Amino acid sequence: MRGPARTLPLRVPPVPGEALDSWLEALARRSQVSVGTLIAALGWPLPASPGGLVAGIPGQVLRRLEHQAGLAAGRLDDAVLDRYLPLGPVRRRGSRYCPSCLAERDGRWLLSWRLGWVFGCTTHGVLLCDICPSCGQLPRGRAGRAGLNPPGSCANTIKRNNCCGADLRQVTPTRLAPGHPVLAAQHWVGGALFTFDDTGPGGNGASPQNVLSDLGIVASWVLRQAPAAQFAGLGPAALAAWREWNQQRPAARRQPSRVPPASAALTAALAATAMTVLTGSDEQAIAQIRALLPPPAGPRRPRPAGLPGQRWLQLSQPVRGRFLRALDPDLGPADRIRYRTGTPQSRLPDDPPGLLAARARAIPQLLWPDWAIRLMPAHGFAAGPFRSIIAACLLLPGHPGRATRTAITALHAYRSALATGTVLRALADGGHDAVLTAISCLAGYLDTSGSPIDYQRRRDLIPAETITACQWRDLCYGAAAHPGEARRHRDAQRYLFQLLTGADLHDPRHALAFTSGNDYSHYQTFAGTLPTGLRDALHGHATGLLHDLGIGEPLTWAPPPGCCIHLNLPGPEPDDIDLDAVGHLIITGRLPVTDAAARLGTTTSHVRLALEHLPRPARQWGRSAAPPTWQRQQHARAILTREFFEREYIAAGKNLRQLEAETGIPRRFLTRVAREHGITMTGVRGPAPAGPCPLPGPDLTGQHPGSGSPAEPSAALPDDIRRAAGDNPAGWHRLRRFQIAMASPTIAAAAAGLRICPSALSHQLRRLEGDIGAKLYQPATSRRPWRPTRRGAALLTALARPGIQALAAAHAPDVSGPARSRSPYRDRMPISLGSDAGAARQAASLFRVLANPTRLAILLALQTAEQRITDLTARLGGSQANISAHLTRLKQSGLITSRQTKGRAVYYRLAQPELGALLQAAGQLHAPARQQATEENDTTVRKTPPTS
Repeated sequence: MRGPARTLPLRVPPVPGEALDSWLEALARRSQVSVGTLIAALGWPLPASPGGLVAGIPGQVLRRLEHQAGLAAGRLDDAVLDRYLPLGPVRRRGSRYCPSCLAERDGRWLLSWRLGWVFGCTTHGVLLCDICPSCGQLPRGRAGRAGLNPPGSCANTIKRNNCCGADLRQVTPTRLAPGHPVLAAQHWVGGALFTFDDTGPGGNGASPQNVLSDLGIVASWVLRQAPAAQFAGLGPAALAAWREWNQQRPAARRQPSRVPPASAALTAALAATAMTVLTGSDEQAIAQIRALLPPPAGPRRPRPAGLPGQRWLQLSQPVRGRFLRALDPDLGPADRIRYRTGTPQSRLPDDPPGLLAARARAIPQLLWPDWAIRLMPAHGFAAGPFRSIIAACLLLPGHPGRATRTAITALHAYRSALATGTVLRALADGGHDAVLTAISCLAGYLDTSGSPIDYQRRRDLIPAETITACQWRDLCYGAAAHPGEARRHRDAQRYLFQLLTGADLHDPRHALAFTSGNDYSHYQTFAGTLPTGLRDALHGHATGLLHDLGIGEPLTWAPPPGCCIHLNLPGPEPDDIDLDAVGHLIITGRLPVTDAAARLGTTTSHVRLALEHLPRPARQWGRSAAPPTWQRQQHARAILTREFFEREYIAAGKNLRQLEAETGIPRRFLTRVAREHGITMTGVRGPAPAGPCPLPGPDLTGQHPGSGSPAEPSAALPDDIRRAAGDNPAGWHRLRRFQIAMASPTIAAAAAGLRICPSALSHQLRRLEGDIGAKLYQPATSRRPWRPTRRGAALLTALARPGIQALAAAHAPDVSGPARSRSPYRDRMPISLGSDAGAARQAASLFRVLANPTRLAILLALQTAEQRITDLTARLGGSQANISAHLTRLKQSGLITSRQTKGRAVYYRLAQPELGALLQAAGQLHAPARQQATEENDTTVRKTPPTS
């Protein structure tokens, strides 16, 4: 634009909502010139591009026009399409129109008629017209002689310098009944278009850009998927327009487009259908989407057919969620959980790794018992695998990986993806879709509300040995129950570990894993028959274990039932069972759990959970049974304090018979408790004159009783030795036999050394392991000898301490069986040799070599001069191989040496001259034995030289 701005003498104000080209046309008509002439007179060149009069006009041009026409600044900004460009496609060339609006506005054209998603006039209830009925073209395609034509007429050029001139105000549009879906769709689209600004959201909280973007994508998908009946229901004009579009080439029909169709009727039909998908209720939207989906030929992909992947990702999350919920019945079970398609929160799986990791820490390896009862159908599923697999599936919702195995590994689940898929497919095929939805709901609750228990921390910190054998025994006796054998103690450890960590003990990698089906059945019987007192004691022990580990969490927890209150789950509520009937059938009638569950019409898991809440009295024991005896002893220990003995026994001088009569406690137990307090009771006559005496034999420090230091009480012994021995001589015998036996390569060799039967030794070692509560040795195999475990090695180290070794010798002086011809175990018994231990061992090795008559004869023969092997054979007799073997043993021990001559003859001589003096001294000490040694036959030696 050049030259000074000229003001117009004749002015026409724009109509509200009028397009810039329509206003310029009215202004030109007022001056009786064409639009082109008017623009040139205003100093503005006519734009060459289509739509140059309604979009893309520089701001300074608009300000210049406002000044020339006497308009307020910014008035013409509402007359151009620039503000609508971010919302989607617009018509730069041509415009739809409403004949009635043209007549009422003196032929003025509205800017909104150029917007792609404006297809109806809500004021007059009609569809907008697309073409001029006279020339068959889209009105306002070119400026031409616009301005010289009558108001409301078609200005399209049909011949040179001639325009159509048809009066468009007389065209009869398609009328729509009040409440027609097309009018509703136009109201909804208009709300997004005409309330648009740069900051405010559109309807339902969504921005206009998102609303119109979703509308374009969904409408394009509807156009390619909807059948003819879908358009026939919206009027004959929509059906005719769809048929015209359907006659295009298949490639053109398959190509998606966000630009609305040229036909207002077809655009209106697409907008009305898409509005149901986008703004209708969930039920309406899902029904509409499923009506447009093709019949499934198998499991669907989690994306609607006919919608390209890029356009699928461009949809807003709520709209994608509706499509996913519509696809839910046709998806695979794992995808239904991963995409949460059974819940209103269905979306693409894109949960951050931190959220998934936090959820994994809040999930036990076995599903919470309450939820296992609610989710497990009555038939077709085993409780253990079901609980494990469903707990692992809680990691599927929102996991971006398609591989099920990748998702469930975070829970350290050992079950395969194949087993997981089998259970999920069985649930889906059995009509238990609510279980799949419940998994998504539980995962969502954990993500939003969290869990008060960090199961992963418990799995990391809580050891497999949750209760020692000693603790288990005391716990049982305190609850008037019997601890039983080692199996029962192991089942108690399993019960506590599962209670605390929710671990799946079917995993063979676990230290407490079930070894067989019979082992699992024994555990189920153990857990189902626990008396109430013992169960409460175990729970108290578990709470104390958490406290000792610094874990301030509740003992157990489960998500509230309200997580899935709207779902029809296959299982009953955990509390929905008659406890009296359960007690009558199982406790009184002694029915198996399976039969009781069948009679009650529920699952075995439900019955087992009910048994945990059912009061079960303890067994009535006889007076001499272990539990009552232990309780009496504990009551007696509370009375028999050290102060009691100092007051009644030492100060008052009462004897054992008197104390037994006064307290009712047997003399034997009185003596034992007194010894635990460091007081030795001398019998029935009264206390020892010198007060408390130490235990017999040396104490733990190696000092004897007369050395002035009393024996260390049993409380100072290591835990394993105190549990195994205490004051029982039989326990000390087992400890010493274990110490001696581990020096042999096999249990048979150890039994031979101890002069006892191997089965007896094996029984004693098992008894020792039961007392300590741990495995002490690994059995021998064909390739390696038996060896101690880590716990057994620690026990051997403790037994080798001088003080404990002396205490063991005092309590169990003889641990061997009846005398036999040989007793080599004494040579292998580990004892402390003091500071000269090394020299003593070397001397013993030397004398073992010399303890053979033939080798002594060889050494005596070599005192005088060197000898060859042939000379020694001729002198001593025997075979040359036998003499050679003894020479080799002497040479390996460093007692003789040899040299080889050029003729390859080998001469042997003594390595040290002092050896001759040693032999002479031995001869003087054992002269009578020397004469007898010459008459004994020498033991045959193997030809292969033995190792030293």
